[in-house]
Amino acid sequence: MTAAESPTNRTSPIEELIVLIPCHTLEDFPATLSDSDARALLAAWTAPWHPHLIAAIQRLPVWQRADTVPHLLERRLLLASPATSKKFPSELRAAVDAAGQCEIIQGADRSEFLAKALAAVLPAEPLSTIADGDPLVTANRTLDAADFFALGYASLQVQLMTRRLRYTSNLDEIHFARLVVDAAQAWVGRRGEDAAAALQDAYDLLAEERDHYFSSDPHLIDLTLLAPTTLGAGLGDFLTSALRSDSPPANVLVDADVVASIERADHPAVRQLLRAIGEQTIGVAGGGFPHSAPIHHQTAASTADLIASAKAEVDRVFPGRCAVYARVSGPTPGDLGRSIADSGYVGAIPIDFAGGAGFRDESKLIWQSGTAELDALVAKPIDATGYSSFLSLLPRLGQAIDSGEIAAALLAHWPGQVSDAYDDLRRAASWGLAIGRFWKIDDFFRDGERPYHHYHGPADAGSAAWLSAAVASAQVDPLTTAAVHYRDRLTAESIATLDCLARLIRPAGGGESDHEARSASHASEVDATSTGIRDAASQMVAALGHRIAEGPGEAAVWVNPHAVAVRAVAPLIGDPPASGGPIYASARVDPPAGNVGPPATKGQWCEVTVDVPALGFASATAATGKKSRGWFQRKRQIASGTRLINEFIHAEFSPQTGGVQGIYSGEGRGNRYSMRLVRVVEERNQPSAATEMRCDRLRVIRDDESKGVLEATGALVDLSGKPVASYRMEYHLGRGSRWLDVLADVEPVADTLRDDPWQNYFALRSALATDTFSVLVPLRDKLHRAEGKRIDAAAGLVADELTRQTLLFNDCRPAHRLCEGRYIDSLLIVRGESARSFSFAVGFDVPTPVESLRARAVAPIAVPIDRPQLRTKPAPRSTPASPIPSGWLVSVETRDVMITNLRWESTHPAVVSLLAIVTRGESRQARIRFCRNVARAVRVMGVDPLRRRDVPHDGDCVNISLAGHEVAHLQVELSLG
Repeated sequence: MTAAESPTNRTSPIEELIVLIPCHTLEDFPATLSDSDARALLAAWTAPWHPHLIAAIQRLPVWQRADTVPHLLERRLLLASPATSKKFPSELRAAVDAAGQCEIIQGADRSEFLAKALAAVLPAEPLSTIADGDPLVTANRTLDAADFFALGYASLQVQLMTRRLRYTSNLDEIHFARLVVDAAQAWVGRRGEDAAAALQDAYDLLAEERDHYFSSDPHLIDLTLLAPTTLGAGLGDFLTSALRSDSPPANVLVDADVVASIERADHPAVRQLLRAIGEQTIGVAGGGFPHSAPIHHQTAASTADLIASAKAEVDRVFPGRCAVYARVSGPTPGDLGRSIADSGYVGAIPIDFAGGAGFRDESKLIWQSGTAELDALVAKPIDATGYSSFLSLLPRLGQAIDSGEIAAALLAHWPGQVSDAYDDLRRAASWGLAIGRFWKIDDFFRDGERPYHHYHGPADAGSAAWLSAAVASAQVDPLTTAAVHYRDRLTAESIATLDCLARLIRPAGGGESDHEARSASHASEVDATSTGIRDAASQMVAALGHRIAEGPGEAAVWVNPHAVAVRAVAPLIGDPPASGGPIYASARVDPPAGNVGPPATKGQWCEVTVDVPALGFASATAATGKKSRGWFQRKRQIASGTRLINEFIHAEFSPQTGGVQGIYSGEGRGNRYSMRLVRVVEERNQPSAATEMRCDRLRVIRDDESKGVLEATGALVDLSGKPVASYRMEYHLGRGSRWLDVLADVEPVADTLRDDPWQNYFALRSALATDTFSVLVPLRDKLHRAEGKRIDAAAGLVADELTRQTLLFNDCRPAHRLCEGRYIDSLLIVRGESARSFSFAVGFDVPTPVESLRARAVAPIAVPIDRPQLRTKPAPRSTPASPIPSGWLVSVETRDVMITNLRWESTHPAVVSLLAIVTRGESRQARIRFCRNVARAVRVMGVDPLRRRDVPHDGDCVNISLAGHEVAHLQVELSLG
């Protein structure tokens, strides 16, 4: 089309375009509409900004409220969305019909509005030649109709921002309209440079208007989420748009689940993505650990390894380019800030995009974890495929600026899936700062505004999601599998600890290199089984100078890989030794099933209870003759009728139900705890039908100096008396133990459990005395208060009642549910679970809950040894046994501080590493002692060697200040002289 034939030289039947909006003024412009209504409303506003329409009419479109009839309707075209038409006055249709050349057009999207508007304004022009038009290539950029649509959208947003928040406007509307008309006429006349200059002036005028009231620029972050299924044509479309010379910065999210797919993909778009990230034309966030590794089933050490390993994977594909942590799916708990900072990230996006969780009202906050600090982007993600959030985007950012916050909008989408409103926003930003500035994600954290307020994310974020997802995907044995994986992690750490303790006793000689020592330690970690940990325990016992026996014998050494003293039990061949030293109690027992020992013993066995020091060892030897009992000395009974009683616990059991009727322990005389088996089947959030236990038999099956055991058998029935499951329960209480152990066999009558595991399950229901307790969850070796009712904690949980506390350990099965005020359900069976035999333990007023729960998962190991020669001459039978050797190798002398992941790093010099963890939220001055003098202690703070700091030490002791819930990585050089 030539200039002589352009619409500017033709007479249009329409003199003005009027957009009808469903509000009285711009101050009450709708901020929330359904996505389809928002799409139509924005389309009605922006479609009249097409350059052919503006050039033909030579004026900008105007708006009027939809509930009144415009004063002039002659030669007017009215544009209204379907939602707007509901507000039309009854006389509007008649007035339009009476007016000459007046029409109301409606549509669902911009293309529909545009086609109808062009047909009405330029009826003689073929629609195919003017709807899109050929782009104009100028010296700096390419122009097309989208630049005018974006200008219309930017004009709306700046007006909404200034008028809604400042009640006035400083925009020279006449000058602005003249610039836009000039730009449209130049575009239609194919004068690209003139059109670009006029458009730039118009955008600058809007920027000045916004800057007059809001000098701080809103921050815009465009984040494209990647998945293995999006590495094709959609990614290519995204890159084509994002890599235009005039396009604002764009970013991609690449977590560990996508890295392998990117390496394997042979699509041109993937190669183009790798080049763009390498050249830093596209920003990258990611490094999130795999979704297959549930974060709440980790220890502090395995969590740090997960984050570091995922970061290393991303760095291998994008060397040095991923400086911002993020993950597409799964929670990022609030206590991970230190591990994320230590992995070298400068910022983090702790949002679960797939789950729609993790965001805050403020957009950018300081994430502090211990002494580590980094910025976190926690703005609620805006779905870039939608429209509703774009209605009042700039006013919301203006409100954040007024509140002293950092105004940031996070636009998230999959490749190639965006809306017209998103395109308008990006196109407007390519012309200047009228609606804000798009950032490359690493620049946003390095150079952007610094926040003032702090981010405190919940440590148990996403607790319910893991089990629901596992059952929904038909995972086999979800609870048992999670328990096995968690115990394997603890076992691996225990193996490394025992290896380190053995080397502390007897450091490797000059023939073994440091590399060989580390390789041996790593090999032990890999074999995270009962065999692997017994081999490591045997090596430690051998280092103590004992000869390992081939099978059960008359003596044993217990080794403890945990930072808490543990009362452990194991059988020996022979008579019970006398109490004293590390031996707390002993009793004669029947031979263990399947193991009767050498023939010379005639099947005579004893069970010994030994106190094993933290990170140490203790040994015991069976007596050479029977202990004599005085005339007036009676056997101390633990089990009697329906009771189990020891020094700490008085437990009563119901002969009617077979459950725990009451526990009397600690301060106060009242009942503090009860327990029963339940089945929960809820529908549509309705309470489940009640079940009750009916006991057929309750009897004592063991009672001696060492332990008491009660057995209960019966059925679980519903209200009609119909059995839903049969059960057999064993209750074990040891001498001097604060733990009541429960062994349960549960056999459901039928498969009645449905898909939702949190409303369909069999569980052991614990009842506390009151509903005023708080639940503390040991997550990643730190106690946190539970935020929700559904708890995902493989380590167990703590019911804290201020003056006393009750520990629940479900044998590493992670799912617990708070219900009905004072009840806690520990889930045993959900859909897909085949296990029918379970163990459970309840601890009462255990002094060190986190360490004690770890010790329940991986108990101290008893290693049989040859009988030690403790005397040169036989002693009379009545003479007390000689003191039993025991001792510690590493000790923590500070309450609420534990050490884990003890590893032998090198021999020359002798260096060990460990994690020092504050298990509660209060700061501590920790003292850690070693069995050898300390030559140097260093705190490792991330991957940067310059951040390592010396830690004060004195003799065999290291002193370090730790904040609440802090995890400190220490390397300690020991003197072997």
